[in-house]
Amino acid sequence: MSRIPRLQSIGDFYHIYSRGSGRQLIFEDNADHRVFLDCLSDALRETDATLYAYALMGNHYHLVVQVDYEHLPKFGHSLNCDYAKYFNARHEHIGHLFQDRFSSQPINDDEYFLSAIRYVHRNPLEAKLTATCSYPWSSYDAYITGSGNQVACPIPTKAIDMLGDLDAFREFHTHSGKESFDDDVPTSTRIDSDEILALATAALDGDSPTTLKSLPKPARNHKLCTLKSAGLSIRQIALITGISRSIVQRA
Repeated sequence: MSRIPRLQSIGDFYHIYSRGSGRQLIFEDNADHRVFLDCLSDALRETDATLYAYALMGNHYHLVVQVDYEHLPKFGHSLNCDYAKYFNARHEHIGHLFQDRFSSQPINDDEYFLSAIRYVHRNPLEAKLTATCSYPWSSYDAYITGSGNQVACPIPTKAIDMLGDLDAFREFHTHSGKESFDDDVPTSTRIDSDEILALATAALDGDSPTTLKSLPKPARNHKLCTLKSAGLSIRQIALITGISRSIVQRA
């Protein structure tokens, strides 16, 4: 069966996003974030694309990119494939890392462009990963301070120029805007998964929940019980550890 053609943007601006298969985590630590941004830098160079915003979450990512429509498939495919090869090798993960192909929404007007940038930058805030839009794995601080961008390319100030100045840009981000984007990442799922990950990591004294799969059975079961005692449900534990519900329940 042939794929449905992607919608084309008038000015080649797109909101691009992708999530882990079965909502699994695609970033387990800061090293993963850094490698993903390296892969993003490579994809931008290969397709002569321009990045306007990014946010890396626990089990998904968001980008606002300007890229030629003919190069859009290559951009997303290169990014996801290069990162998946790294992730699977490092974490001994088997199978598809991402759910389906990457998604893209065309941005055809200035209002949508600004709203998409705000939506991306507010993702960590809405997910309660941070108290403000300032977040180490998004482009917000690159706009505010001119530093903090970890992608090997400058981020244009187009959004600031459109809003008037930096103060207006900050003010714009203090409002949620109630944007509704068909990004196939339900808000409740996004918030829950990131909150669950933070709670689980704290309960495991900073260890990643996905490391439990490689532990001997007694140690694994002890840590599974620790997660249950921390208030996580069996479904939630299975989600963040990659261990089947039946094994978690027996433990």
